[in-house]
Amino acid sequence: MTAVFEKDWAFFKASVPDLQQYLFSDQLYWPVTIHAEGRRESASLTPGNLLLTAKRLRAGIADAQCLNELDALNNEMDYIRERWRSNWMQKCEKEFSPRLRLWEGYLRDLSEDIETHGKDYPQDVRWRTILHLLKGEMGRLSDQQASQLSTLDATLRSLAIPSAFVWEAELAGSFPREIYWFLYLAFSKKAEGGS
Repeated sequence: MTAVFEKDWAFFKASVPDLQQYLFSDQLYWPVTIHAEGRRESASLTPGNLLLTAKRLRAGIADAQCLNELDALNNEMDYIRERWRSNWMQKCEKEFSPRLRLWEGYLRDLSEDIETHGKDYPQDVRWRTILHLLKGEMGRLSDQQASQLSTLDATLRSLAIPSAFVWEAELAGSFPREIYWFLYLAFSKKAEGGS
């Protein structure tokens, strides 16, 4: 397994066993400890983080033993999600608004200074990706959420130009351009301010 996936793998292995307990808690950000790249660090279990990590891992694991373990963890996650569907949905709905605010704040900063904040795009587009995955779980957004996301997408399109995949190349197969268009963008100085 490449270093790209080591942290994702450690997060997924630490999070899935906690998922049921998390779904019955009042916490949105459930602390998990991961061991990756020779370090111990904290991360937060949320539906969005879990869904994104699962999707990234599907693209990056080639080792048969790890694939078997990933399949088992995915099956466990899917069982818990379905068994406690209403709890899962409540967590997804609870996570959507804070992620939307983070994404809105980033786009505001980006529109004010593309040169500085455009460099952060590969990291910060994670929020937009999580919003997409949460929307898929929720089925339908409120009118306000849908309108706000649409407005933010229009802002992003006005600032960006089509480009290569922004994350590690081996992940591109799990994030097709037609669906995850926001992962295939770059910025030019002249687009700053949407002009």
